[in-house]
Amino acid sequence: MPNKFGGPNIRIPPAFFVGGFLIGLWLESIYPMQFVGGSASPPALTLAGWTIAALGLVFSLWGVFTFQRAHTPMFPYGTAKRVVQTGPYRFTRNPMYIGGVITYVGIALAMNVIWPIVLLPLVLWALFIFVIRQEEKYLGELFGGEYAAYRRRVRRWL
Repeated sequence: MPNKFGGPNIRIPPAFFVGGFLIGLWLESIYPMQFVGGSASPPALTLAGWTIAALGLVFSLWGVFTFQRAHTPMFPYGTAKRVVQTGPYRFTRNPMYIGGVITYVGIALAMNVIWPIVLLPLVLWALFIFVIRQEEKYLGELFGGEYAAYRRRVRRWL
């Protein structure tokens, strides 16, 4: 159901990633599980993790800038103006979420913590149930056949 601004009435997606990661860090403080033993993350793992996290951020920003170029809101407050099908949206319907996943994994590697990774499937499930499913329903109602054709042509993830 649209909100008073005409956009989908959904939660803010980054909260799912942040919440899952914070719960993972809390579990890590109780039951430590690391990729590599020891309290400090090895420099190579830290570098690899931050590099992966940066790549995820770049991928997410590509999605954001593509929305901006299409003059359609990326946040769930405003009414979508069009089905964006350029940039990363040519091969995934959710580049910002994919970038979020990549960033999430990269930060976990950089910090040498496993619990956030263990919780990632739960984060993705919650994201699908509370955000993606509602977004797709909203876009289907708003754009009808155009969005249905896009969904058939482009995968949700990769």
